[in-house]
Amino acid sequence: MKKSGFAGYLGTSDLPEVLEMVAAGDKQARLIYSAMVYQIAKNIGMYAVPLGGAHNAVIITGGLAHSAKLVSDLKKHIRWLGKVLVYPGENEMEALAAAANAALSGEERIRTYKG
Repeated sequence: MKKSGFAGYLGTSDLPEVLEMVAAGDKQARLIYSAMVYQIAKNIGMYAVPLGGAHNAVIITGGLAHSAKLVSDLKKHIRWLGKVLVYPGENEMEALAAAANAALSGEERIRTYKG
């Protein structure tokens, strides 16, 4: 696990460091970075099919969402999906747990998405 992704290819898992490598003209870093952006966009787009376009927005979150460069590059691939919201930070599990609790307690309506 510690030698996968950026670390496996570039020796670092630090996105700002990878972006510095890209800016310095490192072709390998640019290839790996571009592949990661494409893979994230592909996975986001994959969900447009089962949702049938019945989504309100795409939300980008997590630690990598702090990178304006990554978000900008990602938006180039997914803007056709409509509104893109960015909430940087690594509180995904807490947010998911809070939403699940709200749904289970009746505070929020549980929605069923039909494909």
